[in-house]
Amino acid sequence: MEEEKKISLSFRIKPLDVTGLSAEVLKKKAAELWEVIIRLETEKYDLEERQKRQDYDVSTIDRSFSPNTADVYGNLIVGAMRTGWGGPSPS
Repeated sequence: MEEEKKISLSFRIKPLDVTGLSAEVLKKKAAELWEVIIRLETEKYDLEERQKRQDYDVSTIDRSFSPNTADVYGNLIVGAMRTGWGGPSPS
């Protein structure tokens, strides 16, 4: 996994040649790179949070449509959805 990451990054990251650059140009370049880092970290955070929400939604849906569900007393309700309907209503 770590090796794959290094290979992937080697294609995306271009070497930064700083030889002969003035201090002012280096500061400007550092500020640009910092902005890129902030943007990427923000995107990463947003994607991680989106993944968490989607995982939660999937698990909630999966539990809602479980073919064998137990009621609050542990009684098995076969084929019921957890929407408050546990079978025919008593007459």
